[in-house]
Amino acid sequence: MARNKSKALAMLTGGKETKGGSGLDVVVADIADKSSLTPSLFKDVAAVVSCTAAIVRPKEGDGPDRAKYFQGITFYEPEVADVPKETEFEGIYNLVEAASRYSDMKGKTLFACLPSFQEGWRQWGALDDVVMGGVSESGLGVVPGAGETDVSSSSGSPAAAAVFSGEVKTSNSGGFVSIRTRNASPPLDLSEYDALRLRVKGDGNRYKFSIYDSPGWNSKAWCDTFDTVKGEWIDVDIPFTTLKYNFRTESIKDPPPFSPNSINSFQLMLSKFELDGKLNPNFSAGPFELTIASIKAVSIETSEEMQNSRFVHLSSAGVTRPGRPDLDMDTEPPAVRMNEMLSHLLTYKLKGEDVIRDSGIPATIIRPCALTEEPAGAPMIVGQGDYLKGKISRDDIAELAVSSLLTPEASGLTFEVKSDLAFSTLWQGAPQGAPARSYGDILGPLEQGVTGKEWMGDRTPEEAQGVTAEVAPQET
Repeated sequence: MARNKSKALAMLTGGKETKGGSGLDVVVADIADKSSLTPSLFKDVAAVVSCTAAIVRPKEGDGPDRAKYFQGITFYEPEVADVPKETEFEGIYNLVEAASRYSDMKGKTLFACLPSFQEGWRQWGALDDVVMGGVSESGLGVVPGAGETDVSSSSGSPAAAAVFSGEVKTSNSGGFVSIRTRNASPPLDLSEYDALRLRVKGDGNRYKFSIYDSPGWNSKAWCDTFDTVKGEWIDVDIPFTTLKYNFRTESIKDPPPFSPNSINSFQLMLSKFELDGKLNPNFSAGPFELTIASIKAVSIETSEEMQNSRFVHLSSAGVTRPGRPDLDMDTEPPAVRMNEMLSHLLTYKLKGEDVIRDSGIPATIIRPCALTEEPAGAPMIVGQGDYLKGKISRDDIAELAVSSLLTPEASGLTFEVKSDLAFSTLWQGAPQGAPARSYGDILGPLEQGVTGKEWMGDRTPEEAQGVTAEVAPQET
């Protein structure tokens, strides 16, 4: 996702348009424009690497050969081409919000009611007690306005939601209604997750959710029940470890292992019976209604700290340094000394970091020192507390960012990184090419929760770094 497609293609493909199946799709969007971050951009997205930033460029001295970025000694007067607050803070807020709502970073979305997901509900069909002589009836449909208030809507109107409703009757030996999906082709692989999470608003009844890990329509299933609170939205977790193996209403002894990598179908039921002849203690015959906002596969047994990062953000060394009392500002890099002149660029980078840290998404925040166009492979130094100064190759940072998605030790960390070379030493690359790095070993000694902003106490970054409060314009 890029603001300028031609620049992105020039960097990634030499300017050539991508083709289907190439593994690369370049789409145009601007995180500062919330309306451009549509659900379709995030469908099936499992992770995000954010390397966007407000454009700061030298007023003069740069050229097509990027000579400025092969050294770090000569200072070039900068100019800010963007509004840092809009990109570094508000833009990151928009990105995190959209990724949280639309992507699979907080779990794999199986069914949802956003426009790009609504077609999935067509897989569900009624399967009521009429199959055994009963007279109950039910159905499921997506109803506009049946969901929770849509925070992204300017009108604040409720979103759409799927509604499972009808009437359950106990006459003629009946007493259940249900909806079931068609078999998935190929079967779903949910082995990365350990539970399903339903976002529902109920009617006080107890419902049953079944998962079929074999394709037969009349096959055995894994089920669990959940209670609802009338008129209230709740999250319902169905851990795979608590599922009970059954055939219709009879438990199966000595069940085989559950196969999360071969999920064929799902079923949602309201019945007067539970398993083995027991009655449902929270069952009421008559009209019923269960509203469903989403069904996701999630990880609840694995703590956030042990999950691989789903969001890797490239920030900058120095974001906590403006106004910091223990530093000699005369020895700090120009961006720190000139933070106010740069429209408080570093302050809003720090606020963007805080948005990510507060999001609940497993994340890694990387703070590179001065970026250069030198080859990758120079010895790397990482640190915490926001004290490092130096330079680092863009290629090294690109590798570090991608590797952080695959390195459990990176999750939850905020850290600075540079090479061990002085600015005056030009790195021309290792004779044998860039060495392979073990990022688990490099990042393993670092600690979660260390940000370098501890000196601020309870103050906001604006308060600590002297950003003047904005004054609303007066009407004339």
